[in-house]
Amino acid sequence: MKKFYLILTALFLPIFLFAQNLSGTWSGILNQKPGGYSEKYTYELIIKQNGNQITGISRTYIATEVIARLMVSGNFDHHVMNLSESAILEEVKPLGWVICIKTMGLLYMKKDGKEYLQGSWAGIGTDGGKCSPGAIFLTKINQDTTEFQKPTAPPSPTQPITAKVDQPSTTRSIEPVKTLLLKNRNITVTITDYGEIDDDTITVFLNKKEILTKERISKQPIRLHLQLTQAHNELLLYAENLGRIPPNTSILKVTDGLKTYRIIMQSSFQKSGAINLNLKPIKE
Repeated sequence: MKKFYLILTALFLPIFLFAQNLSGTWSGILNQKPGGYSEKYTYELIIKQNGNQITGISRTYIATEVIARLMVSGNFDHHVMNLSESAILEEVKPLGWVICIKTMGLLYMKKDGKEYLQGSWAGIGTDGGKCSPGAIFLTKINQDTTEFQKPTAPPSPTQPITAKVDQPSTTRSIEPVKTLLLKNRNITVTITDYGEIDDDTITVFLNKKEILTKERISKQPIRLHLQLTQAHNELLLYAENLGRIPPNTSILKVTDGLKTYRIIMQSSFQKSGAINLNLKPIKE
């Protein structure tokens, strides 16, 4: 009887291990040992579970001064979630700071109806240097995974998809992606292709004035030095084509001399991605 009981236990153990629904939003604290920029950050995981596979987005931030959103993936095995961050989706940081691309092992626990993840992390900075490691303590706050929408790209056609007729920007809806509060009216904007280079071509408008015309984007940055002449400004990216892998996607970096912001932009023949650049000059 004991042998039969042990066999049954072994057979059903994996079911118990993977019975947890880990999908949802986890929020808490990321600590960092001396040598980093800060001892404590707010850290969040927005993840989806498929069997023992985990995919999603991580967010690290200090108020609005430091923000980093990254893709994250890994697995769940024997109550431990092993995750690695990868592509940077958004970054806001003071000049001179670097983003840590982290790996982590987080132990899953459930107590009094609440679910927790805690463990250690290590990382490599975007400058190639090692980050001071630390610990992560998270609590599951809800089942929401709406922020994480994994894109699925259709098969690549031979030629970029181009609009059949000339469409002025006024015929497309405008989708504000982000509002930035800048402290310097003189800014630098760089634009590079996101993901695979697929011949995306864009026209750029600042406050409805064309400042870049039908430019192909690649991994070589397009650099624009702009002066903001009003308190509220709109920078709009108009897709001239959809490249070989729709939609038209790019990485936009905005630097005001104090901070650098990194934003993923998407535009199509129906809508144009835009960011709001609100000017708040430094008080004399």
